[in-house]
Amino acid sequence: AFDRYEGLAQDLGCTSYRKLPVLSVSPGYTGIEKFRKDRTLGPLMPNWLDGKEIGRISAMGYGDDTAQVTPKEFVTKMIENVS
Repeated sequence: AFDRYEGLAQDLGCTSYRKLPVLSVSPGYTGIEKFRKDRTLGPLMPNWLDGKEIGRISAMGYGDDTAQVTPKEFVTKMIENVS
């Protein structure tokens, strides 16, 4: 299904589709600095993620298997292409 969305977004002309890494962040007390130093997770950390009450961070995908598209754009393009 993931590969199908990429092709469909291109066929529909969705400009918001982009591959990007996805993180899972859980609350806790470990702090962000431990994860920023991690060789795998550190480069994926967005600047706005700066809290001290972070418990666990894990990568759900690295951008080769995770992507995002604006739902409104996708649905609008689907409706436009039905007619």
